[in-house]
Amino acid sequence: MNGDRRPRFTAAVERLTRCGTLIVGGTVGALLGYDVTPESWSGDARLAFTGITAASIVGVFDTLVPRRRPARSAGHRTPATLPESLAQAVTATKQDAACRAAYATWDIDRSTSYLSDEDQWQGYEDGTASCYLAPGVWLHYRAEKGASGMERSRFALLTGDDEHPVRIDNVEQIRRQLAARSLTPRNGEGQEAASARRTGLPTT
Repeated sequence: MNGDRRPRFTAAVERLTRCGTLIVGGTVGALLGYDVTPESWSGDARLAFTGITAASIVGVFDTLVPRRRPARSAGHRTPATLPESLAQAVTATKQDAACRAAYATWDIDRSTSYLSDEDQWQGYEDGTASCYLAPGVWLHYRAEKGASGMERSRFALLTGDDEHPVRIDNVEQIRRQLAARSLTPRNGEGQEAASARRTGLPTT
């Protein structure tokens, strides 16, 4: 669904890298421009030449920094009816929710390798999304506004055998929850069966 799209934090890193490169280019240009101007020139003339040199160097650096172009959606077409337009908006809402969820996982998982793939997330029309972690276990995402009006991302672990969601603030909590479930008999299995499931040994 979203295999060709990167999490948005990657784009932010690229923008910061480009900005840093241009700052370096401007600094190099300013130093070079001031250094090559004759000392006999007036201060205003030297300053003007330095500015022109810095701007030129920044322009050169700008052409060397690679830029990403937004991917064009080959499947998009202009809707002919209102139901078609609504269907497109629904699809976009779900994809947007999946993208936001994958991007927001940076708050709980800095590894960027466990939860940040948009294809792992299923978005819904209400703006929430869920990520399958294990049989009967999903990570749920939603965005809510705090008292200051700022939007914050919230994650919770949902399980098929417990109606109470578990708030998740970091990936280590997910590990603990999965580890605890691996040690607990479920779905009516006995302790012997649970032990066999953990160790991989057959029951007798």
